[in-house]
Amino acid sequence: MTVERSCNPISVLDAQRRYVDVNAPLANAVGRSRAELIGTLADERFPELGQSRIDEGWRELIRTGERSSEHEVPRADGGRLFVRYTLRWDGERELAVCVWESVDPERSGIRWGLTPREREIIAMVARGMTSRDIAADLQVSLETVRTHIRNAMTKTDTHTRAGLVAKALRSPDATPRGRTPGPRGS
Repeated sequence: MTVERSCNPISVLDAQRRYVDVNAPLANAVGRSRAELIGTLADERFPELGQSRIDEGWRELIRTGERSSEHEVPRADGGRLFVRYTLRWDGERELAVCVWESVDPERSGIRWGLTPREREIIAMVARGMTSRDIAADLQVSLETVRTHIRNAMTKTDTHTRAGLVAKALRSPDATPRGRTPGPRGS
């Protein structure tokens, strides 16, 4: 599998999350050579996430076949990149292909460290859904929804649902792309 033809940063990971291949744009983005990256664990690029969160994301990727998120990525020179990545799992080959795109941290939920689920729930709150409605729509417990809202408020330094929504609306990428359910019955 070759990834050299793309100008987007792309990597190929094996089932143990080791880099099998990376293209020049990815190596340049993180300030390392291909030789330095190939064979190393991708987990090492995201130490702030913690191993349990990385493991959980990987299990989701294998179960669903795709995973997207936003993260800060450390560069070799001490700088940081802000990227949105999409991983696709090929179960037959037991390989994942990862494509990165740059995001502006000032216009993204990444600057607060919001998870994709927190961004999804904020969007639902912004559309007037109650916590009970969100729980039913997402098929999770009411307490899970409340926890996501509480965590998002802590990360964004807001104290009310209205304050959370107002801050998110000023940051368009703080809510997910694509379908976001509206109020029940609409």
